[in-house]
Amino acid sequence: FNTGAVQCNDVLSAETTTRASDDQIREAFAALRDQRLADAIKAAERALPDDSVAGLYVLALIAFALKTPARAIALLEEAHKRDPDTREIADALTALHARVGHVNESLYYAKLSTALPSRPLLAEGPGADLGGFFDNLEGGRTDYHLTRALDHLDLGDPDAAAHEAKSQ
Repeated sequence: FNTGAVQCNDVLSAETTTRASDDQIREAFAALRDQRLADAIKAAERALPDDSVAGLYVLALIAFALKTPARAIALLEEAHKRDPDTREIADALTALHARVGHVNESLYYAKLSTALPSRPLLAEGPGADLGGFFDNLEGGRTDYHLTRALDHLDLGDPDAAAHEAKSQ
């Protein structure tokens, strides 16, 4: 009996934690939509211990809003590593890679996202506002620092290449 009660309490605790985490993610989405980025960061960070994937997703959207696409991509790739089966993460990676001129990576995630299920909580967020592959490819640009880093590597100057990569 005690074992059953403990398991039941564990399930109830997990459901309560999930609801609280979902509420924090929704709060972060609302703050992000209102451009209250500090509030969005705080809400996303509160959700991280219970739902690291959703927290990372929100932090990536915030990083993009702060015009740091490389950081946004790194956060999304970490979220994707932790949960490779979420369409919204693959869609965001599609958009951001295309926007910075990473066509191959963008195509990979665009193809992948067609086979992935949606996660309703993440679908509620502003990630859909990023647009799709073709929208971002058309409006995207070549990654200036990446191009310069590759040029430095071709010229045999790995230190300058590393500097350019860090500048991004």
